[in-house]
Amino acid sequence: MWSLKSNSFQFIFIWLLILLLNPDTTQAQENLKNQVGTWFIVAGDNALGDHWSIPIVGIWRQYNYAQETEFGFLRTGLNYRLSKQWYVGTGVAFLDTHPFEHPNNLQEKSQFWWYQEAGVKHTSTFTQRFRVENRWLNGPNGKSFRTRFRHRLQYKKPFTTTTYFKVSNESFFEFKELDFLQNRFFVGVGKAVHPNVCLEVGYLKNHVNGENYDRIRVAIYFKTRIAKKTVDLVNNTP
Repeated sequence: MWSLKSNSFQFIFIWLLILLLNPDTTQAQENLKNQVGTWFIVAGDNALGDHWSIPIVGIWRQYNYAQETEFGFLRTGLNYRLSKQWYVGTGVAFLDTHPFEHPNNLQEKSQFWWYQEAGVKHTSTFTQRFRVENRWLNGPNGKSFRTRFRHRLQYKKPFTTTTYFKVSNESFFEFKELDFLQNRFFVGVGKAVHPNVCLEVGYLKNHVNGENYDRIRVAIYFKTRIAKKTVDLVNNTP
């Protein structure tokens, strides 16, 4: 039977995949800052019991439709569920990146993070996440230490029992100088391809230090059950 919600989802999903797989080659000579890039995510939540779980997140971000690597990222930690609505967590992350101006040089930048976060599920569709990140940065100009705060508001609405629409906005603030660092706005669709695995595709607009970048984001989210019961936390993405 024809379904408006189901067909709308399929149209959006297929359109985003076509956009991802068929870049406009006329952009090949443009500055990397002005090109549409890709943002691949694999994120999992591994339940240890009724309250504890281990998040694992990997990100591979690229310029110009996966033609130039921007950075790679890996994060893990330990989360504790306080109630059906709230969780808290802490962990570490490592990031290595090429600056926009010299994507192929050997002077890579790297970062090590120690973070603390809390998430709340207000309703079946609205969630929030709060995170403090202590970052040790190592680059061509030496080493430095920075602390920043992130806040994400997310809306997730099912199309059907296996498909959904998602929109989120996350803002970043520097503690030391109370500066606004960046903003990430995302809109996309997702599909559960297995009871514990979801595939998601969408568009992300990233504003950083007065610049703005366009990204096609593709994500795989999964849950595993190390103990007897899984822990369904608040859409714990990077």
